[in-house]
Amino acid sequence: MKYSRLLCCVPFVAAAAARAQSTLLQLPGPAAGVGFGYAVTGPGDLDGDGVPDFVASAPYGASRAYAHSGVDGAPLWNVGGWQGMFALSAAGDVDHDGRMDVVVGALTANTALVCSGVDGHVLHTANGPGAYQYGLVVAGGADLDGDGTSDFAVGGPYWQGLVELRSGATGGALHTFFGPEFKGSFGAAVALGDLNADGFNDVLVGMPYRVTEPAAPHKAGRVLAYSGTDHALLFDRKHSNAVDWFGASVAVVGDADGDGSVDYVAGAPSAQVGGGGVGAAYLFSSATGAELGGHTASAFDRLGWTIANAGDVDGDGAPDFVAGTDVAAAGPASHASVCSGRTGAHLFDVHAQGGSAALFGWSVSGVGDVDGDGHSELAIGDYAVNGTTGSVAIASVYPRGVHPYGAGTSGCSCTQGLTSNASPQIAATGFELRANHAPAAGVGILVLSSAQDLAGSDPLGLGVVTHVGVLPPAVLIPRVLVADAQGLAMKAFALPSDPSAAGATLYAQAFWVWPSASCAALPGVLSSSSGLAVTLQP
Repeated sequence: MKYSRLLCCVPFVAAAAARAQSTLLQLPGPAAGVGFGYAVTGPGDLDGDGVPDFVASAPYGASRAYAHSGVDGAPLWNVGGWQGMFALSAAGDVDHDGRMDVVVGALTANTALVCSGVDGHVLHTANGPGAYQYGLVVAGGADLDGDGTSDFAVGGPYWQGLVELRSGATGGALHTFFGPEFKGSFGAAVALGDLNADGFNDVLVGMPYRVTEPAAPHKAGRVLAYSGTDHALLFDRKHSNAVDWFGASVAVVGDADGDGSVDYVAGAPSAQVGGGGVGAAYLFSSATGAELGGHTASAFDRLGWTIANAGDVDGDGAPDFVAGTDVAAAGPASHASVCSGRTGAHLFDVHAQGGSAALFGWSVSGVGDVDGDGHSELAIGDYAVNGTTGSVAIASVYPRGVHPYGAGTSGCSCTQGLTSNASPQIAATGFELRANHAPAAGVGILVLSSAQDLAGSDPLGLGVVTHVGVLPPAVLIPRVLVADAQGLAMKAFALPSDPSAAGATLYAQAFWVWPSASCAALPGVLSSSSGLAVTLQP
């Protein structure tokens, strides 16, 4: 049987592995030439079905923003009437109706709109000065004035550049920041989050050109942060490499270094590493300014053109990030890269389904768990494909050939997941199974089985739900797992090189031992992860 070839190839190895994602949905634009997917955002559940939805802009032609179901891509609503809808952001629940809302930037109209997530009707309209390209950038979903309602920010990066803060409750202006130098593109990127751990949200601003400051490297870029309470400057990160466009994109992620403050990512799409224009994304500590890691592209990709919080993709408990490119290419050069929110390390790339792309990765966003696998999915836009008809892909972060099932028995922290770092392809090296939410520095067992227990049972009377066959005639291979201080464990395997093994499926599950009386939620001292079906790919 095919599975026997897979079961016999389980020595530990250490290497990086490529990962191929599964595209859950590929949605074309509504008409030719509209640029559908110029911007994308995942605001949350808009239609009340419990599944996160997404919104994409189509700024050309009639210029509209379209909301779609995360389940099947069905249209929910669309809004128009303002030209140049180039920008989108999640807004949070601005009108307190239990549904998430959306911020839309309309550059040509120098306007930003807050739209109801229920039906798209306009809740607030903010008009700004045209000289600044007001509305080219928007950010939302954070309470800045302490009134319990999410507020929003509007960027206008032209001339001196500005970022205006607006009340989500009234739509009125709260404060305006102006750029510290002319023609530096202050406000080209904006993100909101609590950067100084004072319990209040702050404002992160990208300024990628930085051209007039004395002795500044030409177009090196900088990123500035301001307090959301008193608007004081928190930090000013100046980049030293000329023409890198550092700060062209920014995003707030989780607490990467464990110091209690959320940290941030900045993109440099023209980073000159290794010959020029490859692009990079850098992860920084908000508290110390230290560079915690990052990812530099390996070709002329202009990586970091856009960046977004992707949610916890690799199952280590920390939000990760996704960085897009702006290189026009029909092949692998057009992609988005997903990186670790703890280290900045490259996890995997996402490519267009079937290789059909023009600017795939121009826009990126996390959308939440669309398919119920316990991991956030990604929305990736390509506004230029098919004659600027555009398209949006919803991509699963589970690789091809890897499918979770069941729920197991939760531990003290939460439901325990099991995933992989790569697609299980013939002859691949460095393939890893990864278990999360385990007891810190705990010991467990990873069981590989030739049989599946889809519904789950407790055949051995251990007090935990088992999703792999453990009784004969099932063939079992156990491996010891040791979790790190964050409750993440990894085990790597060599995969068979025989092409005839393609299609073989194994079933995996992690079991953990907890200290006695660790928590009231745990019925005993054992917990179990969800099951994972792993099918060898050609």
